[in-house]
This record gives sequence, structure tokens and C-alpha cells, in this order.
Amino acid sequence: MHPYLTRLGVRPEVQAFFAPYYSSDSGDLLFQQGAYREHFGLAFHRVQAANDLWIAGEPNLAVISRAFVSPSAMDLIAFLHYYAHSLCLSEALFIATGAHPTTAQLRWISDNLAGKPLTLLFPADVLGAIADLKIAAAFRRMPAAAFLAEKERLHICFRSKIFEFNQQGFSLSVFERAAKYRFNVTTRKPKHGASFLEQLRAGAFPPL
Repeated sequence: MHPYLTRLGVRPEVQAFFAPYYSSDSGDLLFQQGAYREHFGLAFHRVQAANDLWIAGEPNLAVISRAFVSPSAMDLIAFLHYYAHSLCLSEALFIATGAHPTTAQLRWISDNLAGKPLTLLFPADVLGAIADLKIAAAFRRMPAAAFLAEKERLHICFRSKIFEFNQQGFSLSVFERAAKYRFNVTTRKPKHGASFLEQLRAGAFPPL
């Protein structure tokens, strides 16, 4: 049990599951990601871009039943706090990309998770929706490129076509309808807050 996770209200069984996958420095939680590490303290949370993935769970990719991908390990912990009761943790893989998925990470997901049910846990904003699209497209080996344009517009290049959307309200499902293509991946968004960690922190530290 880690005091920071306990202060956030994270369930003991979720803490026990993730305990082998982080270290602690002066009380802060550190999640190693190659040369980079995600750093969480009660007053801050540092997440940067990285080429390596942070991975927790079943190491044998042949037997996993589902993979979950998020920008941060802490957001995965927050998600599991809410939904671990409905999952078989012994057959699941949990992956953090860092601030945004990189080309090397997309290649790893495409090469190693083909045929596995995939759930994406990126924030409920336009950058989270773009990350959903990039990972879903790479997962199906059909890459997509996204460009933020003027006047709150978003341009997506996919299958040699350019699609244009309003940034506000854009999502993977909106894109699938416009492109008439289903990636067959699942996205989960928090009910309250931009991310599952934000939702968890709001419950642990309510405004005065």
C-alpha cells in the first residue's frame, strides 16, 4: 500500500496489482519508461513524450485477453480503481504511452497486439480523441495523420483522403462515421473530468 494512492482512495486490490511496476522516491511515485519516467506527487504529475512504453500485467502476450492503453500509468490506476471488479486482471495488459503516442509506440502496438481486444483510455478532449484515432489506425495497420488547422478545424488524412472536422465534439466514433470505417476498438471516457485521474483526484480533494 502506498500512502499517496491510499490518500486518493485507490482500492487495496488495485494498489497490490500495480505495486511491482513502480518505485518511490521521497514518497513520490515513479513509473520507469525507458530513459524517461512518469513522476507523480500529490501536488503535481509530470508526463512527457517517450519512445518506450510503460507496461504492467501479464507478460505473455499470447495469453492476454484484453489490452488497455492510456497516456499515463496513474490514469490506468485510476481507471482500475473504478472498473477492476469487472475485469480479469490476470489476463490483461496495461500500457502507458506518455504525453502522446509516438511512431515507435504505435509500431509496437501494431506488431504485438494484433487480434487482441483493445481499450483506449485517453482524455475526453480533442488531443485525446486524436490519440484514440492514431492508435486505432495503427492497430489496424491503416495509419492516420491529424493536423490542427485554423478556426478550430481538424484535418485528418486517412486512406488517401482528407477529412475535415470541428475540433469541438471530435471523437473516434465521429471519424468512423465520416470515413465509413470501423476500427473495432473500444474507447472509455470518465463520467466526470477530462481523465480518470482527474476524476479520482476531484473525489479525494473536493473544492472548498
